[in-house]
Amino acid sequence: MSRIVTSGRPLDPARIFQAQDQAARKVARQAGQAALAVVRPRIPRQTGRGAEQTRVRVRTDIEGHHVTVGPSRDVAWRLKFVESGTGIYGPRHQLIRPRHAQSFRLPGGVQVEHVRGQRARHMFRSSKPAADRAFEEAFRAGLAELDAAAHRAAA
Repeated sequence: MSRIVTSGRPLDPARIFQAQDQAARKVARQAGQAALAVVRPRIPRQTGRGAEQTRVRVRTDIEGHHVTVGPSRDVAWRLKFVESGTGIYGPRHQLIRPRHAQSFRLPGGVQVEHVRGQRARHMFRSSKPAADRAFEEAFRAGLAELDAAAHRAAA
């Protein structure tokens, strides 16, 4: 009859899984930061706080960690107009007319009955391929960290 002798305490699977989960969340956030570094310079500065309010969010559920790079709620409603355009350049393809007044008063005292709108800038859509590549490279680099976290937890 053979005996298995272990020194120290037995391995705790819950501890190993928790360490793996924490390391995976950290790697996901770091990969999201790499993608954010690609997206942020492409956001026009005239939008006010758009670039500084673009964030990385890591959401965890039963399927795993989900990383999102995008604007916060404070500025998302404004940036959607920059991304998709307004007026004849936007989704409705119509001139912008005042709701309650006879005309718009533009800077310089010029009054107009309508304006054409703003062309779409597609800052998020155009930066997605480059951001995906940056995310994937950073995530691959972080996989070694995940492996090291498992070995540390098992030791």
